[in-house]
Amino acid sequence: GYTKEVAGSEGVRVRVATSAKPNTDNSSTLDREFFKSFLEVLNLPRQSGRFNISTQFPFYREVLYKPDFMNVSRGKPVIFDMDMSPGDFISLIYLLKTPREVIDVKGVLVNGNGWANIATIDVVYDILHMMGRDDIPVGLGNTTALGNPTLGCNNAYAIPLGSGGFIDSDTLYGLARLLPISPRR
Repeated sequence: GYTKEVAGSEGVRVRVATSAKPNTDNSSTLDREFFKSFLEVLNLPRQSGRFNISTQFPFYREVLYKPDFMNVSRGKPVIFDMDMSPGDFISLIYLLKTPREVIDVKGVLVNGNGWANIATIDVVYDILHMMGRDDIPVGLGNTTALGNPTLGCNNAYAIPLGSGGFIDSDTLYGLARLLPISPRR
């Protein structure tokens, strides 16, 4: 293999185990004591792999941003309808960056019959949270086209699931997880 024994100035002293202790528990199916302690270490609570957002992100706190627009003149009311494709997300950001005196976004309607799964609504919540507009309601539409029976939409079968298809669109080509996470889910 890749390992060779070296003696001299470039060598390092290493202890190598040649045998393991036999298991003292006769009822165990494990024949070596090492296996038992190894499994115990893997099963410790700190090794469990349960996701805890407070330990992963110690400075994160859930805050709903509801701006106060009581004394602000309002522009043209707009309800934005989108199919959650990457271009629609960019359009939503531009609409939210426009001053409220020009365009007043009243709501966002999303549907899942385009280039994204319906679970991508979480990205809409994240963008609204990032822009400080958690006050905007989000409506969830149907996953099939109007007039088609349930799950009778054949357009979705033409979209690939992997790279270049749903996976890229649902994650905004990987940028979705860089957004601040909204407490609305």
